[in-house]
Amino acid sequence: MSAKLFKIIFLLSANVVLFIPPTNAVQLDAVVNANVAFSKETEIYKYQYSVSSDINNTYNIQIIDIDIEKPTGSKNLPNQGLMIIERNGTQTEYENYWTLKSKGFPGLMQSIIPVGFHPPDNWVAVPTMSLSVSWAATTPFGESRHLIRPGETKDGFELTSYGLPGIRIVRLYVSVPFAKLLEEAFNKAYQTTPPEEMTEEQVVAINKVVRDETSIRITTIGPTSPQKNFVALDFINYLISLRRQAETHLWITQPSIIPALDAKLDLVKASLTANNNAAAITDLNDLINEVENKKKVALTSEAYILLKFNVLYLREKLLRSK
Repeated sequence: MSAKLFKIIFLLSANVVLFIPPTNAVQLDAVVNANVAFSKETEIYKYQYSVSSDINNTYNIQIIDIDIEKPTGSKNLPNQGLMIIERNGTQTEYENYWTLKSKGFPGLMQSIIPVGFHPPDNWVAVPTMSLSVSWAATTPFGESRHLIRPGETKDGFELTSYGLPGIRIVRLYVSVPFAKLLEEAFNKAYQTTPPEEMTEEQVVAINKVVRDETSIRITTIGPTSPQKNFVALDFINYLISLRRQAETHLWITQPSIIPALDAKLDLVKASLTANNNAAAITDLNDLINEVENKKKVALTSEAYILLKFNVLYLREKLLRSK
């Protein structure tokens, strides 16, 4: 193997599970659906994802990568009861898993939301230095039967966490022929054929081409952590921003309900501004009822999950402050 090829593979392997070379002919579109279940007993959220590959895609989807970076200033979340389930079904407790992995991922544990993760059959799941979890299809002997083919849907991608639902980015990567790597990637970055040896700057540029040419970014929901210092007014402003983002991402399927949602959010904010927590709790109950009434009718699962669980979190904080 040439030095230049080794450098590229080494750099990419730090960011993704399997090696994915670029191509100029990638047609890639997909839908990521998210659902969340919450256990009152354990206070753990289970995030479940499905990925539907567009029928017109030119390649199979091989990697699903979800951001789990810990926001600046956010509280540290517990990890008790979170399990890492590996491809062979082996279950490892979160702390034990990271005791084994920490040498290869220095500082990573402090920079991410604690999550358990579970791959579908014939997929693997690992944390990455990009502060994400990657699920990757196995390809024994170069076979593609476990990849997500155009027109197919795959579910079974799971995270568990104490983290509240928030806005997250999923990046989907396709699998393309290895032989396309050097010439196409280098041509894309430098408009010329690759030299025998490449500089580190050139290797970084090649990596960017790989990332851009073989993947798409999709907004979804995933675990995050609220701010360490809870301020009710700050949190209602955050809730208002979530409502607006739900609209931006077309998760509110009937825009006619937006004025009613906004009016109820404004009532909560006015009550909190007046230091009237009792009234704010009543207003939050009304908001929860509105969200429940509109689920499946005017809200996608993503909008419903974002609004419901964050409203419940704010209500619980206010109830405990009595």
